[in-house]
Amino acid sequence: MAYYKTLKLEDTQKVYSVVSADTGEITVLKNSILPDDKIMFSNGGYNKVYTHTLNELNKHLTPYDKAVILKMISSLNFVTNEIIPIDDKKSYGILSDFFGVSYKKTVLSLSNLYDLGVYKRVSDLPEDYNDREIKYWVFNPYISSSGKLLDKKMVNLFNGWELPR
Repeated sequence: MAYYKTLKLEDTQKVYSVVSADTGEITVLKNSILPDDKIMFSNGGYNKVYTHTLNELNKHLTPYDKAVILKMISSLNFVTNEIIPIDDKKSYGILSDFFGVSYKKTVLSLSNLYDLGVYKRVSDLPEDYNDREIKYWVFNPYISSSGKLLDKKMVNLFNGWELPR
């Protein structure tokens, strides 16, 4: 005898298993979206990198710039796209250790990346950020972002940004 019940699920929910009322047997439902030879691989948080943008940007980057930008991307905070733990109070010596690049190359790379619009400093933020909800440097979301959600105010900081030619 089959028993049917209509469930109302939110967009982010799915049915994981079915329990038999007679035997108590649990049947795990197959995810029909994925082929049999594929798995969903997630190791916690993730960052999206826009390859076209990054490839165009790479034409203007030194190897040291690339090392710094990769470390920045790996440090992005969810929603705000802040580069944790980089703020206006960090010395170039501390940043040099953080990026794993020499002091002189760190200074040059940060200057180049800033000029290219890769990030903004806290001191660059407009007055409507006076509540200091942003405490760290903010990475350009048109290059890379953390997760799927982004703060609209943060995205607006980079409106009008164009790839260098």
